[in-house]
Amino acid sequence: MSYLSVHSLSESFESRKISGIYNIAFDCQQGTIVGILGPSGCGKSTLLRTIEKKIASKDKTVSCQAERVQLFEKIQINDSSKTVWDTLVNAVHITKDSEQKMNLVRDVLSAFELTTYIKDKVSTLSQGQYQRVLLCKTLVNQPELLLLDEPFAHLDKLLRNTIMQEFFAFLKQKQITCLWVGHEPYEVLEFSDQVLLLNAGRKVQFSSPEDLYLKPNSLFSAQFFGPINIFIGQYDLVQKKFSHALFQLENFKYEYTLNENKACLAIRPESWKINHKSKDGINLEVEIVKSTFQGPQYLYQAQISSEAPLSLTSSLKLGHSAQISCDLRDIISLPPV
Repeated sequence: MSYLSVHSLSESFESRKISGIYNIAFDCQQGTIVGILGPSGCGKSTLLRTIEKKIASKDKTVSCQAERVQLFEKIQINDSSKTVWDTLVNAVHITKDSEQKMNLVRDVLSAFELTTYIKDKVSTLSQGQYQRVLLCKTLVNQPELLLLDEPFAHLDKLLRNTIMQEFFAFLKQKQITCLWVGHEPYEVLEFSDQVLLLNAGRKVQFSSPEDLYLKPNSLFSAQFFGPINIFIGQYDLVQKKFSHALFQLENFKYEYTLNENKACLAIRPESWKINHKSKDGINLEVEIVKSTFQGPQYLYQAQISSEAPLSLTSSLKLGHSAQISCDLRDIISLPPV
């Protein structure tokens, strides 16, 4: 039996400023961290609030074994003149025992390296320390299900990564189930066990991070993580279905039979290999028409005759031309567009 099960969950609003959700369904086990992704206005925040509301009202569309459910956006620090210690001790309400309260506070303070700040007033804390105190206040009552709406979004990248490492390690240690909305897709892949991808209020894909990236179930899923090379399959007029994808690039022609109802193929920029010949895949000579430095790699636009440019990435600094290849195992089959 699933720890959290969402069945055909829908919520709509008269105001167009609030995104609705439609027929959302997924399950997860205890201790699972579920990342929620999607473009702005697709219903991510609405999903979290609706799940909390349905659990509280014991609505049958959401089955949950957790008794203590916490929505992060409801956590606030109203009096920043208090010390970190007093703020957290006063936030404990699952027990009235003073010793138990202090033990709960010590536990979260230690996890977030805040022990040396217990006598500091909240108003004197840095942005990172303040965010840690907020997260401690979220966790001090030992929630069994956490619902988090972009809790790290306003932090700079280095600080954000450090706090996320601490936070999700604590959740794993305590087996706390968590649904969280992330702003950076690759961070959601890194810190989640499962990922729910939404678009226009509807579920697009619910899978492991690896499957979402390497085995997308749609063109939307494939394109969500940035530039990707798409090749459309040919339509079989006799059998009235897509039968194969055709690569017609300059003098190079390659046909790839599509399984089931797949209609197009995708190749991620990093799947192209430089100065490498593929035994069973695609081998091309391309002209480099644009180069963008991205730190650990370059993003290139490679031109072949009059075709649309290909996107490829490499840690190598390329000249005006290059030999590139892609193995068959790195080609992604996608459903009809």
